[in-house]
Amino acid sequence: MGTLSYTATISIDGYAADANGDFAWTAPGGDVFRFHVERMGSISHEILGRNTYQLMTYWQAGLLR
Repeated sequence: MGTLSYTATISIDGYAADANGDFAWTAPGGDVFRFHVERMGSISHEILGRNTYQLMTYWQAGLLR
């Protein structure tokens, strides 16, 4: 049986975006980003919400060019 890991970016009041709809405040520093990228290397499946999926298609489109 595999391991289920999950990550959620959300503020204490239940939002991931600020009053303007931006979520740049959640951007990780260099060390945290590197850790996350290394951790994702062993991931076989990923489930994303609609908005996150739409954001991630930017990188997929870049890889397909």
